[in-house]
Amino acid sequence: MPKGKINNPNLPNLKPDPQTPEEKKLYREINNNVRRFWEMGRTKVKSDEELEDRLSQFFLICAETDQTPTVEKMVLCTGYTRSGLFDIECGYRKGFSSDTASIIKKAKEFLAAFDADLLVKNKLNPVAYIFRSKNYYGMKDQTETVLTTRDPMGEEATQEEIQNRLLEGTEVIDADMG
Repeated sequence: MPKGKINNPNLPNLKPDPQTPEEKKLYREINNNVRRFWEMGRTKVKSDEELEDRLSQFFLICAETDQTPTVEKMVLCTGYTRSGLFDIECGYRKGFSSDTASIIKKAKEFLAAFDADLLVKNKLNPVAYIFRSKNYYGMKDQTETVLTTRDPMGEEATQEEIQNRLLEGTEVIDADMG
């Protein structure tokens, strides 16, 4: 088996390190792009205004450098962790004001719209879209079943009425006859 390949037909051929000059260039580009957002996040945002400004810078940089904006890179640029930002977004942790969670949600809506557009234009694997939508954008597979309880014997049936209904159409056989 060639070096770096996994013998599983359901997975792409994975390589531990870039092999070709094109791969090396791609890895270097990704590293530089991600590092830029990591550098931005070395100073954690400290207000809603700063958060909005940092997110605006993030989206602008992605557009100017032809990068795909992702939750991971967005979080890096804020100086927070994914779980920290998620906790603020969901109200488990206090934000800077009552608007902080809304700012985060709106930024994630932008990312969700971007991913959806990539999917529609056949530029994003549907499985990756489903994963991202469920894990980052709050979407879920859900079916609802409505149960209504009712008494088939009637609301106010007496014991005698219930016995008569149960015996209706039933043939009683005497076990001693036979």
